[in-house]
Amino acid sequence: DPSRPMSHYALGLGAVRRGDLVSAEASFRSAIERSASTSDEIFANLHSSLADCLARMGREAEAEAEFRKEIEIVPTSRSGRVGLTMLLRSQGRDEEARAVIGGLVEANPRAGGEDFEAVIRTLQGLGDSEGASRWKARARARYPADPRFR
Repeated sequence: DPSRPMSHYALGLGAVRRGDLVSAEASFRSAIERSASTSDEIFANLHSSLADCLARMGREAEAEAEFRKEIEIVPTSRSGRVGLTMLLRSQGRDEEARAVIGGLVEANPRAGGEDFEAVIRTLQGLGDSEGASRWKARARARYPADPRFR
């Protein structure tokens, strides 16, 4: 159904898989436009998917704005926070990157072990062993019996 945001989102994902980023951008923008008319629903990952597409095309400032929009709409968005963290880290904005990914736990009063693990793995994957170690210590204090944090 062309009136549904998720139809356009699915087309965007397919275009990304094919490597057609121009079509993906258009589909994601259509999904976002249509989602604005359904004010009672929140569609996660629309802005972060557009942001990822823009980043792949080298349009970093636009990508950053879209990642931030995703986080504004869904503060606990993993795709938004991980994507923005990766973008910021690639620009040497390490402290800002740490704050963004840390928000996955800090912006979520019900953050669980999986959220801590996502922060730790993201920082490890980006080569930030110091940041990952700090978060692992926090996770260990909160979940002392969890083997992931030993």
